[in-house]
Amino acid sequence: MSKRNIQDILHFRRDLPPFLVHLTRDRKNPAKENLISILDSKTLRQSREHISSMRFLKDQKVENSEELFAAICVTETPLEFIHCLIDIQGRQVNLEPYGVVFLKDKLKKKNFHPALYFNNSVEGHADPILKAIETLSQSAETKKFFPLITTFGHLVGPSKPSGGWHDFYWEREWRRPFCYGDFSFSFGEDVDNNDVFCGLCPEDDIIFFEERYPGLPFIDPMRPPSWYAKKLIDRRKDLNMRHAVV
Repeated sequence: MSKRNIQDILHFRRDLPPFLVHLTRDRKNPAKENLISILDSKTLRQSREHISSMRFLKDQKVENSEELFAAICVTETPLEFIHCLIDIQGRQVNLEPYGVVFLKDKLKKKNFHPALYFNNSVEGHADPILKAIETLSQSAETKKFFPLITTFGHLVGPSKPSGGWHDFYWEREWRRPFCYGDFSFSFGEDVDNNDVFCGLCPEDDIIFFEERYPGLPFIDPMRPPSWYAKKLIDRRKDLNMRHAVV
């Protein structure tokens, strides 16, 4: 019996989607307007929001702190489970069903990396690991990996907020560190330079978005992808993708 090619196998691993998804939220402007801004500019702007767990080791102000702790965030969650990221009780960051589905292979080449999760379910286990990493803080390369670091379980460090516990490992987050700047992407008729598979929006907004951005299909992430099977399969063919998408 001949051996199987790993790439052929991975094309049909439904738990390893070929996509990375960026969802918008109501921040300064409504989520819908934020998505329009992203698509009109074809740019994801860098956030200055501190998200790296390394920030909790600092008990004083850090110069140019966004370079160490901020990043653009996307998720590797499969399309059929994007709804699991929305309408969650008690979340400080409330994501909305508006977003962009990017091709993962393209973003791999543009400085997006899986978040580096450390397990701190037993309180204190991750603190010495992060403190050891902190000793590298004088390196010029630090800004390329500090923003990727996060923990799940008990919070870490002397400056951690009260509450004590968080776990977002299930979000399967990828990040583009702040030092790489804004992320400019392409979509349109040029298949070779297309970074986007489709857009996300509520069903009632699909006609609006598809008329505004001809050739870019939209689906409602609150519905199962099979609802849009033909649209997704046609898009897969247009982009010459081998992966199963429905």
